[in-house]
Amino acid sequence: MTTTTSVSIDWTTFSAIATVIAALATATAAIATAWMAGMTKRSIQQVEKHHQDSYRPILVIAPYGNAIPIDRSTLLKLAPKGAGFFSSTGAFESTYIIAGLLTNIGVGPALNVRLVLRIMGIDGYGINCELTPVPTCEGRGGKSDYSFRVPFQPRGGFNDTDVQLSTGPSWEIILEYEDVFGHRFHTIHSKNLQIPWTVCGTGSPPPGRSPLTV
Repeated sequence: MTTTTSVSIDWTTFSAIATVIAALATATAAIATAWMAGMTKRSIQQVEKHHQDSYRPILVIAPYGNAIPIDRSTLLKLAPKGAGFFSSTGAFESTYIIAGLLTNIGVGPALNVRLVLRIMGIDGYGINCELTPVPTCEGRGGKSDYSFRVPFQPRGGFNDTDVQLSTGPSWEIILEYEDVFGHRFHTIHSKNLQIPWTVCGTGSPPPGRSPLTV
């Protein structure tokens, strides 16, 4: 006589286990997809940043022979009276002579270039003038005397008397410029021997002292 053994399958339990396994697989796939998306986005951002860095300008004022004089007071002078000229408005302009060449040592053109001369670290006490764009590996200035000139017009807050005394106290020459993507950069050259001659940065330069606190 043959005995037959029947096996009972709990399909409810099996279905629950299968559901859990499927949910885990779905969650794993979602996590993997999110991770891949994050890595792809990061890779794209890195490629874009590298692409933009390959067009970054760096403006500097390079003194003769690229050697910074021990006495930096010789790097900024005021042209003798009468050496200036009359502007289109009929006002007589003065001229600063900076002993060095304004040079773009970066890998992209410098656009929307602005030169700010800040006297005694006071915001707005000095000159602020716009310069023409500077292509890569090109400079501004006369190679014969290795300097470039910045004409300006004295104004109410920085009159002719201030101008005549401006090269004596501490000063900063601040260069502000943009790359082809509109990102802003700056370079600061200081008379202060305790500060490196060339300090470069991104964005706007650090603010000076408020005239109200002087």
